Formats: sequence, structure tokens, C-alpha cells
Amino acid sequence: MSEKDSDHYQNQALTRLSPYESYVFDWLILEGAENDCTRWDDDSVTQLALEGLDIFLGCATTDDPNHVAEVAVLTECGAHWNAKGVWNRLSESLSVKPDGVWFDVTTSDRAHAWIVWSITGEELCGKDFDHTMKRFLEFARGVVELLNTTNWSD
Repeated sequence: MSEKDSDHYQNQALTRLSPYESYVFDWLILEGAENDCTRWDDDSVTQLALEGLDIFLGCATTDDPNHVAEVAVLTECGAHWNAKGVWNRLSESLSVKPDGVWFDVTTSDRAHAWIVWSITGEELCGKDFDHTMKRFLEFARGVVELLNTTNWSD
């Protein structure tokens, strides 16, 4: 892909973001995230990479009208882990989970865990957004490390 084509796709991806998503996107870029908008076909999701984390940004998927955006970290758990085993392992993290954070586990040929933060407008515009976002990423990194350990079973 030429640099001109890459710039076109980058500009196209950025113009479809809501103002809320743009705010989170900008924060992630300023923290050093890299955006490769050619890696994801779904127009409603933007994928970024930051310090080994696969981060997805999009509109809120909850029924709560106060949620304005979502940021999620995806980890692939492996072929030998099933959803029950992943949920059992995640239960260890539930007691320290930040407010607004939830998990989803999907399986096909491999188990995947999503660590999702549904962001409210108040959180996004609040003075603690930077701290809360860093806390979410630190929590997500811990969960990814937990799920990527090899010495556990269902």
C-alpha cells in the first residue's frame, strides 16, 4: 500500500469517530499507541496497539444511555482453554475490577477474553480521565498476563 493510500485510510478512519471516541483515540495516541486502520474491517471499531496490548475503540454497546464510548483489550487465551476455564480464571480479577469494566469471553477455535470499559460522558469529561484510563490499562495488562500464564486448567 502506498503512503498516499495509507494516509487516505487513516483520514477516513478518523473522520468516522464520534467526538467521544476521538477524545479516547487522541489520549491513546498521546500515550504512544499505534493505529493501523487497515487491520480491521468493521467500520464501527478502531484498533490500536499500545505496549503489547490489542486495544479496540468504538461506540458503547450497553443499554445504558450514559455510556458514550467503549475501549476494550482483547487477549487470545489459547486452543486448550475453554470458556469455563477462562471465566474461572477471570473470577480472580473481579474483586479488583475498576467500575464500569466488564468481561466477555468468546470461543471458536481458541478462547478470547475481552476486557471492556464502558465509558460515561461524565468519566470522559472528568478531571480524573487520565488516571482512570491508566488504571484501566494497568488492570487489563494484569488480566492479560493472568490469562497468558500456562500453569492453569479448568
